[in-house]
Amino acid sequence: MTDEDSPDEEAWGLIDPQTGERKAIDPESRRKSAEFLTSIPGALEYLEAESARICSRPPTITLSPEYSVEVPLWPQGGETDALVSEGLVAKLTAWQHLFAANFEPSGWTSQNVRQQWLEQAVVLEAELREVVAGRVEVEVDLWPVNPGFLHTSQLDRPPPT
Repeated sequence: MTDEDSPDEEAWGLIDPQTGERKAIDPESRRKSAEFLTSIPGALEYLEAESARICSRPPTITLSPEYSVEVPLWPQGGETDALVSEGLVAKLTAWQHLFAANFEPSGWTSQNVRQQWLEQAVVLEAELREVVAGRVEVEVDLWPVNPGFLHTSQLDRPPPT
């Protein structure tokens, strides 16, 4: 904090969602951000409340498929994988492979595969929540079946139904 900064300036910073650590923001960026936020009624208050909510939430893992991954749990890595049994990791890996083999830039190869994948997602989510209950929160992002999803190569096509 410089002599010119008010005590409130000390509170400004980016919060790393994984570690909860505050990352400093340079004074000029803080000034520009403050000017912008004060021009929108309630914006600063909303962001402060949202920051407090994020900082106080329990650790979170996300179940979500993605290209070129083996296990569809985020954050990727040993700590996340260690939360679940080898059997559940095997099921998650098979579900990820079903996605990788059947979801192309143009969408699902068939509606039957899409439905099968979605049904497996429901079962896997329930099992994952049961296994990690009380230790971490689970978020689920099934972007390949989200009706609003548009891949960059699908911009000229309507959302999937």
